Amino acid sequence: MTKQRRIAVCGAGAAGTAIAADLALKGHDIRLYELPDFQRGIEGIQQKGGIELTPDSLSTSGKTGFARLAVSTTDAAEAVQGADVIMITVPALHHAAFFDAVLPFLEPGQFVLFNTGYWGTLRFANRLKQEGLFEDVTLCETNIMPYLSKRMDDVRTKIFNSKRVMTLAAFPGDRTDEALEVLGSAYSEYKAVPNVLWTNISSGGNWCVHVQLTLPIMGYVFDRFRGCKFYTEATEQFSRLSAVFDDERAPLAERLSCSPIETGIQWAKNAYGYEGKDLADAFRKSPHSDRYSPLGGLDRVLDEDLGYSFVPMVRLANQLGHSMPLTRGMIEVTGAMLNKDYWGMGLTMDDLGIGGMDAEVLTRFAQTGAPEFRRAGA
Repeated sequence: MTKQRRIAVCGAGAAGTAIAADLALKGHDIRLYELPDFQRGIEGIQQKGGIELTPDSLSTSGKTGFARLAVSTTDAAEAVQGADVIMITVPALHHAAFFDAVLPFLEPGQFVLFNTGYWGTLRFANRLKQEGLFEDVTLCETNIMPYLSKRMDDVRTKIFNSKRVMTLAAFPGDRTDEALEVLGSAYSEYKAVPNVLWTNISSGGNWCVHVQLTLPIMGYVFDRFRGCKFYTEATEQFSRLSAVFDDERAPLAERLSCSPIETGIQWAKNAYGYEGKDLADAFRKSPHSDRYSPLGGLDRVLDEDLGYSFVPMVRLANQLGHSMPLTRGMIEVTGAMLNKDYWGMGLTMDDLGIGGMDAEVLTRFAQTGAPEFRRAGA
């Protein structure tokens, strides 16, 4: 029998409401937390006492309907204190706001999970150390959200599909098995990997396909129609760019002992069961192709994929003496086409606390959290 957990779900957007509803339907004690500035977003949920998961939702619980929550609140202390797990379910651009909100109320023995990692564990480990909590609170991340979902109105959320596999790691990696024991109560779909180098490099981050898919159709999406049925427009050129991303990640993953990589076509099959002659064909034939993606959402996922995955990956490769020229080119070209400085907004090695580490030391650091290291080339 699955052990029931007390889980604080941070963020009441598409992902957060879907996670809160599905886990509540599994019997977990769910506390939904939203930032005070966005209280209006949970007023309907507070009044009704829960979230309505639409009848056509494809949940991991196998259930739909009304999901009663233990509490819906803008009081971080109320949500976090006494919880076993704190899930930060928002886009990477907003991780810091929620981590800042919950940090003062974290307690020994808790697990903080960034549901879409984007290096969330390394980004906030030093903050945890400054509060004297690093030994007692475990930071975790998965490579991707559990669902493709949408918040329909004040109380209703729809899950379009659920992932079959999500990779999970803790920082340090030595705590991953313990994290899986706790978090596996929420999702049996979690697959433990040794450390966060696997979630971000071997597993490719949140699976990063948006840049490769957008580049061949950039003018169509951003200029002519300002949104589209995104995956319907997948092209052979998208498949080739994704293969380039795979090819350039592979030697970096091998250097960091987190190989073999999961390629794009392997990920589509593992996560969704999608298959085709190439990645574009797999997506065009899939339920993904039926969904309309507004321009704002596409802009946001490009910011995430580039700033929190592509840019730090290329910087890490450079630090270790590797080259990712075509991945670098995708950053440059997308920035030029959208008039954005992705290098300026992207994560640095110092942001991750790994500046100057060579491959051997970084691998050990990811696994053990040991702070001592020697400079690359020393």
